[in-house]
Amino acid sequence: MAIKVTKGQNCDEFVDPSGLEAYTACHLIALDKNPGVRPIGVGEVVRRIISKTILSVTSVEIQKSAGSLQLCAGQPSGCESAVHALRHIFDDSSTQATLLVDASNAFNNLNRQLALVNIPSVCPVLLNIVINTYRTDAKLFVGGETILSREGTTQGDPLAMAMYALALVPMINCLHGHIKQVWYADDAAAAGLLTNLRSWWNMLCDIGPQYGYFVNSAKTFLIVKEKHVVQAHSIFTDTGIQITTEGKRYLGSALGSPAFVESYVNGKVKEWSDELSKLCEFATSQPHAAFSALTHGLFGRWIYLSRTLSNISESLSPLEQNIRLHFLPTLTGKCVFSDLERQLLSLPSHLGGLGIINPCASSVAQFDSSQKVTGPLEIYLKNRRSCEELASALHPQLSLDLQRAREFACLKGASSWLTALPIDEHGFALHKP
Repeated sequence: MAIKVTKGQNCDEFVDPSGLEAYTACHLIALDKNPGVRPIGVGEVVRRIISKTILSVTSVEIQKSAGSLQLCAGQPSGCESAVHALRHIFDDSSTQATLLVDASNAFNNLNRQLALVNIPSVCPVLLNIVINTYRTDAKLFVGGETILSREGTTQGDPLAMAMYALALVPMINCLHGHIKQVWYADDAAAAGLLTNLRSWWNMLCDIGPQYGYFVNSAKTFLIVKEKHVVQAHSIFTDTGIQITTEGKRYLGSALGSPAFVESYVNGKVKEWSDELSKLCEFATSQPHAAFSALTHGLFGRWIYLSRTLSNISESLSPLEQNIRLHFLPTLTGKCVFSDLERQLLSLPSHLGGLGIINPCASSVAQFDSSQKVTGPLEIYLKNRRSCEELASALHPQLSLDLQRAREFACLKGASSWLTALPIDEHGFALHKP
């Protein structure tokens, strides 16, 4: 059946929501979060095509609207940038602690009505599509029953991540001040002085529920430097936050003391080595499938760790030993490989190799590459923090009238006209009276 999508349909104009019931309806499946369940909506193919097309066209505007603090809006290597930025902040001598915040069922709890009010002002290019697809309850089919989706975003919708990121931008801007913060979707992290962190936490607990962001203090961790641990327990005593001097997993990487990072890496390497041993068993009868599982699956996990953590090549050596002594012999039937042959097999296929890289040899290069790729975004973050510090220093020196004028100019939306392009058809052009 051919489906014709006209210019005005869905993304360029407001349409009658009753005509989009089938378009927004989804089959609902339950993903085991162990513990907990995450509902995933499986939508129509045409919805995914339209949504991904819109995202490809509007990606630059979405990234600019999300800014440098919310890094899940399609910014290149956003996840790696968040890890590098937070580690640099944590390692700074002026930082006493880092707070890693967990939110309860964040995507499903998002205040949809407030999001539909905020997104048009934050990112006007997504105005029509998010209102057309989220202003009415969507039907979700599960187990022969129909339930209505009334809050949050539909996980499985390609627009869900962008919508969630933009919906939280006003909240993140309200929280920004004397604390350094980094966000990746609902994963919030802040670092600085303990007293400032407590003020930031109090504000997040206060305004978060308005946006549908409910903190889960039992799964929130404060990583504090050893000499400040007593003060940390005193300041955060009534919050229910877990306090540690060791470290914690952050966005698939590790943050904390060198001992914790080493322990984390060793644990992951042990897990991957066990999985690699299983692949060796499959390679006996299904060599192509085992090869694909390694190069398209397992590789990505330890490459990401290599890109976000430095000096872990030695810790990755068990993986290389398993590849060289077990996987490659099972795959090829050759028992022993010289160093020269191993290097040849690490080359990509178009250069005559198998693309089975050496985890140890590539670790340093991967980290350096990640630093270079994420450098511009980190510089942007530093420049923003520098401007904010300058603004804080200048404010007390201004006259009372200028202080009040600046405070008004900093209110949400007060200075939006300065950054808007003067487009007449959208009513953004100002003229002399």
